[in-house]
Amino acid sequence: MPRPHTRGGHSRRITELLFATVLLVVAACSRRDTPLAPPSRLTVPGGGLPGSPGTVTDLAVAAVRPNSVTLSFTEVDDGLGEPAQYAVRFAAPPIDWGTARDVTEGTCATPVSGKGVGTRLTCTVLGLAPATTYAFQVEAYRSTLDMVVVTGDPSNVAEGTTACDCWTTRARMPNPRYALAAADVNGTLYAVGGYQGFGRFPAAVEAYDPASDTWTTRASLPTPRKDLGAATVGGILYAVGGNTGCKCSVTSGGPVGTVEAYDPATDTWTTKAPMPTARDYLGVAAVDGIIYAVGGSDAAGNVLTTLEAYDPATDTWTTKAPMPTARFNPAVAAVNGVLYAVGGYNSATVEAYDPLTDTWTTKAPMPTALWSVAAAGMDGVLYAVDKSDLDVKALRAYDPATDTWTAKAPMLSNNMSFFGVAAVAGRLYAVGGSDFWGYLKAYQP
Repeated sequence: MPRPHTRGGHSRRITELLFATVLLVVAACSRRDTPLAPPSRLTVPGGGLPGSPGTVTDLAVAAVRPNSVTLSFTEVDDGLGEPAQYAVRFAAPPIDWGTARDVTEGTCATPVSGKGVGTRLTCTVLGLAPATTYAFQVEAYRSTLDMVVVTGDPSNVAEGTTACDCWTTRARMPNPRYALAAADVNGTLYAVGGYQGFGRFPAAVEAYDPASDTWTTRASLPTPRKDLGAATVGGILYAVGGNTGCKCSVTSGGPVGTVEAYDPATDTWTTKAPMPTARDYLGVAAVDGIIYAVGGSDAAGNVLTTLEAYDPATDTWTTKAPMPTARFNPAVAAVNGVLYAVGGYNSATVEAYDPLTDTWTTKAPMPTALWSVAAAGMDGVLYAVDKSDLDVKALRAYDPATDTWTAKAPMLSNNMSFFGVAAVAGRLYAVGGSDFWGYLKAYQP
């Protein structure tokens, strides 16, 4: 029996199979271009396409610790009026967003979800190396319903150096000496006067630049002396009191009330009104533009409670409420507008002076009495370091908010003692000492 044919030479069955195959191919091609999820129908208020997320412009380092940095910034919107999410990256400076590392530890690990547009958000980057400088950026973004990520521009760059609770040795001071004064003047450490023994009173004034780790010689101190104090007001350095010779009388060389002011802009010294009470082994610090001279010892060897205030604007001295506990060689520093007198000869006493009320308040004593101690205020904390002739120098930090002391990394001194101390650019510096090597050591919290 003959097989049926169709027009064109194909059977009807074959034609049906070919048609079905074509339909399957067409369907497969259609499915390939179909999105995995329905397209996003999000629109900005008033219609139109979604906008781009905002750009953070005020990223800042809020806190540093040995292995972490806390960042802070103002939240922006995600382009739809809602809080954005944030990606955080870091690198050694200079940072490039495209190659920087994503944060994978801490509260800054992605995703960082915003809480409210215009509010301040903080997050912490963990797993960092101590005593290392890092650069940070954040970028706002949003994820749409079809899983498309829309990003804004990277933020401004914020840099921070992690803490280390450690001491490091820096470039030595050109003229070794001890019983000198030290102060911060516009981010530069100044070492003023001092003693070299056997009646030698160097008038040396030298400036240390932390950025370049170098020293520069400045105009000499007009009145060479040791055991003096120093403080800075309005970019001018003031050298206060001290001892010019034997401890016998002012006329034959001894404690003085001399005040001399140094202007870094002109590299010149000017004599100012003398302190009413001539003394050495005093503490000196500035609070709100006024210089305070605390305690010390007079020509007769009397240990003093005297507090006198110097106003550079009027070149005048005023006697204030005496310190409750007489001390010489106390450490004096200002923290948050309050003057602190710490330790002194064989004393653990801590007393705080409020210039607004002209009153003293007793605070928590140091854990150990220190007969020779230096102090400086830094980031709202008072640091007191033992500068006696012990090989290991204790360092302790006092928190005024909690009235408590905390032990920090001690300084290994190489017999360094009776040095000057000042806080400059977030570090505590100990300079000079009686080993006559002119050591300079820096402590980073």
